[in-house]
Amino acid sequence: MSEAIILLSNCRDRLAQGVMTAFVQHVGRASDEFLNLADRATTQEQQQIYFAAMSFLSHRTQTLIDQFQRSYATHFDATANQLRSVAPAPTDFALPDELTLIDPDDFERDLAISKIATRAAFNCSQQLVALDRRMAVAFGRASANRFCAA
Repeated sequence: MSEAIILLSNCRDRLAQGVMTAFVQHVGRASDEFLNLADRATTQEQQQIYFAAMSFLSHRTQTLIDQFQRSYATHFDATANQLRSVAPAPTDFALPDELTLIDPDDFERDLAISKIATRAAFNCSQQLVALDRRMAVAFGRASANRFCAA
């Protein structure tokens, strides 16, 4: 079982490295976009907001990367430990009794998060498929994994 743990740790680190590489590639484009938005701002307050965002991004890139790496490793390890200790159980899903309207700010934030997640999945799709295959084999669930050719 220690080989499986080592394999999972290596996969975790390689996937995190791939995501961080993609993030660093997009930071430059984001800074350029903030600069373009600042040029097109109609008020000085808007312009200052865009410059502040550009400064935040450029000065805290390494901090963001470090925080992501710590958070990702913690959540990955917790999920792997949970998978090792408990057999997956079907989740109960029930629709709410009534629908409620979503706050527009929350909706915009959710759209932005979904867009970022989609881009990350696209940029790291090969690593995610490889990780899925390795985890299935490591936990003896290769037959339940539709991507595994076992």
